[in-house]
Amino acid sequence: MEEDLNNVSSLVSKIAGDISAYLNRRLAEQGFSGIASSHGYILYLLAKNGKMKMGDLARRIHKDKSTATALIKKLEGAGYIKKERCLHDSRVTFILLTEKGSAYTQATADISQALIDTCYKGFSEKDKQTLFTLLCRMEANFNQ
Repeated sequence: MEEDLNNVSSLVSKIAGDISAYLNRRLAEQGFSGIASSHGYILYLLAKNGKMKMGDLARRIHKDKSTATALIKKLEGAGYIKKERCLHDSRVTFILLTEKGSAYTQATADISQALIDTCYKGFSEKDKQTLFTLLCRMEANFNQ
């Protein structure tokens, strides 16, 4: 049993891989493939916040402007987002979802709920809260 307790990082890593594979498979089934988690987070932020300034988006995803620009270019090329110049200040560029980007975020919302249901299958409400609390504590250990 003690040996199993020492493999927690392997277990967490395996679960993260299983979640990623699940999400990619479900997205591909709905016609969305080739979107990395960093791209998905950008689309999520845009769905949540509406149009965003390029600089604000880069800060929110914790990337420098050049990395954010590369991610944005890929999403724009794939038709998920579009750029819009500010009418009052041509130095400012807004990023916003296209119809395809909105469809992606709706699909991910539905898939996310199914993922949550799968993760917590057989768990009581107390189990869920305990798991969440313990994982938060573990994550905090790395951010001290």
